[in-house]
Amino acid sequence: DPDEVEAVLFRHADGNVLASVLPVLDEHQFSRLFGPALALVFHAPDHQAEDGSPIRRAVCRMGAEPGPVGMLALTPEQYAMLTMDRIRKNRRFTMDYLRDAAKDETADMRDGELYRFVCRAEKSGFSIGLESDYAHGLWAFMLISFGEQIAENAQVTDSIRNSDDPDTALEDLMNELAEGDEDLV
Repeated sequence: DPDEVEAVLFRHADGNVLASVLPVLDEHQFSRLFGPALALVFHAPDHQAEDGSPIRRAVCRMGAEPGPVGMLALTPEQYAMLTMDRIRKNRRFTMDYLRDAAKDETADMRDGELYRFVCRAEKSGFSIGLESDYAHGLWAFMLISFGEQIAENAQVTDSIRNSDDPDTALEDLMNELAEGDEDLV
């Protein structure tokens, strides 16, 4: 349906984008993307193979019918799958960050528990206007370091929410805390 199509810039030269997109394509889309090529080899450091290699390979099925000529179009369902994949990867990245930056706080947490914590932190972060993945990671660090009850501290949340740039306000607050001003929380 042409009304459900949205043109987007497809960064096909970015191996991470290819690694995300290829699994959601149907046979005709896959064939359309490949054109006359029989295989693609690409570097996708965010989508390492089971052996840890960032080099990925995709092979077009022999005899596949070529897709329609023109722009490669994704369905809303495929776009939603890509979005959810990106969200899960961001959450995993935040989990890895917390495991490294808050070792003591995460030492006894299983992955499922930490994943649920990151989801709660994300929801809380959105409620105070955070946008970037970086800011969400900082917010999760703050919550795990000072306790989730900090998300209910109006002095903290209002100072972030009511600023011109909540992401920067959080970063400034974190810098003040790093300098030893724990009276802020």
